[in-house]
Amino acid sequence: MTVEELIKKLEEIAEDVEKLDIVKDFPIILDRLEFILFDCREVINNISNEEKQDNIMDINTLKIMFLAEIIKKYLEVTTKDNYKYEINDMYFMGQTSGYNPKDDTVILSPLGMSLNSISDMDIMKTIFHEFRHQRQYHYQNIDNFEDLLKYPAKFIRIIKNKIPKDVFEKTDEQGKIIESPYYNINYSKMYVEVDADIIGLYLPKKMIYDMYELSSSKGKVIRDKVRKIQEFIILNSGEVEELLQDQNRLQPIYKEEVNRMIDITSKVTFRGKDRDSLLFVDKCLKENDVDYPVFDLFKVGNRYKNYIEIIKDKNDYITKYNEEDKINNIYNYYINSDPILIVSDYIFKNDINKIKEFLQIHPTFKKEYKEEIFEMVKLMGGDSNIIDLLLDEKQKNSIREND
Repeated sequence: MTVEELIKKLEEIAEDVEKLDIVKDFPIILDRLEFILFDCREVINNISNEEKQDNIMDINTLKIMFLAEIIKKYLEVTTKDNYKYEINDMYFMGQTSGYNPKDDTVILSPLGMSLNSISDMDIMKTIFHEFRHQRQYHYQNIDNFEDLLKYPAKFIRIIKNKIPKDVFEKTDEQGKIIESPYYNINYSKMYVEVDADIIGLYLPKKMIYDMYELSSSKGKVIRDKVRKIQEFIILNSGEVEELLQDQNRLQPIYKEEVNRMIDITSKVTFRGKDRDSLLFVDKCLKENDVDYPVFDLFKVGNRYKNYIEIIKDKNDYITKYNEEDKINNIYNYYINSDPILIVSDYIFKNDINKIKEFLQIHPTFKKEYKEEIFEMVKLMGGDSNIIDLLLDEKQKNSIREND
């Protein structure tokens, strides 16, 4: 196949991709994926460097048009969310891609991907990565609890971690970023990026089998093609993951904090110093006017709800929606991202050892949250050992006088 024949075939593939249904037209999609991942690659490997330089942009643009639309359709079916994208080399100059929240649009740059992507799997990872950002943004704008149930429970902690980026970021009237010092230095530590990278690696491997399971086409020819494409994606995803690790992304501590309901013990960097991530992010939320409607669900008036109010809400929603496991997970992730709620939970359970452990891991907590701790102890009570651990002498005397 000549390069001209290749481009003509890719044009045909890209031209009608919007008409395809990922369930009904799965065999057609599979054939075209097979062509892009194998036949197209073989032609590119066999053409001269001059032909490659002259045509690679057209080839990649057409591949991206097909892959982006198929991935969009797949995500809309499996997540029940809405996705929007455009192919544009001018919006994010020199970058592979980005997400524009003002227009709620993923921007994909064939030029950027031609310069920076190492494989078709890398291109797929990038597309999934940006669509994940779009889904994250939809989540932060939720204004009713019922919609929370449609998203992963861990999103409440992932989105909260993004708040310092927005607090310290400067944008122009069109919403383009002028300056983002916190984001630039903490990029590889930010949960939204780690989550998007994890999804970018994981979902391409899952997508083909998911589409196969949804389809009624289950013959041997289809199964063999699914297996062939699946093996190719798995093999190439390892190379992409190595690249991310070389770039200091996917660090184990941040992957664990994103994926599991573990204690937050990581650090972020601010003004040249390492900061306690749990405390720093929480302070950014509570001390700034942050326009994230989803967090209004955890407020009463202008203040964030205390532990007792949070537990009451959780129990009320379990009764209302009969989704106990999911609602418990949402609130566990939320509590686990708030230092006052974490310690309130330990006080409620009278777990003095966990309080001691918390104070060791977060040694600045008592200083940074002095007033909040005092109000928490008044609300939650606690025995003399807990009071001695958390309060200074003046506060202890005030508690005793009130008793």
